Amino acid sequence: MTWRNPITWTLLTAALLAACEPSPQDAIGGRTVPVPILQHHQADDPVFKEVGTVLINSQEQLDSHGSLSLGDLDIDFDRHSLVILAVGEQPTGGWSATITGVQQRGDALYFQGLVHQPGADDVVSQALTYPIAAAVIEKVNASVIHPEVN
Repeated sequence: MTWRNPITWTLLTAALLAACEPSPQDAIGGRTVPVPILQHHQADDPVFKEVGTVLINSQEQLDSHGSLSLGDLDIDFDRHSLVILAVGEQPTGGWSATITGVQQRGDALYFQGLVHQPGADDVVSQALTYPIAAAVIEKVNASVIHPEVN
């Protein structure tokens, strides 16, 4: 095996990348692993009147919320999960939320998000709004959700 051989470099690179890839056992065993965000969604959804977070792992769970804005998402719940960050009822327009990152450690799901609120001088609609952010992620099984929202 020579180091100048392209096949050697390909095999070596593949071995190194495989060693760096998190395995499903890492999240179960206690190592924090990133969970890729596959799709982002933002909406104004009066179903989510309270501030909070939700992890949805089935179509039945999604249907039980009665969300019109999320009902049109085509999610394969055999392979994907849905994380929702609800900002709750707000007195004006100009509010929004974004989920920026997701990680899993054991049965805990950690996700980061940003909430934008309008400035004092911003021109906004004078109506109640219910901003949410949703992210379709690779399938996770978690019993605890830890949001880190700024």
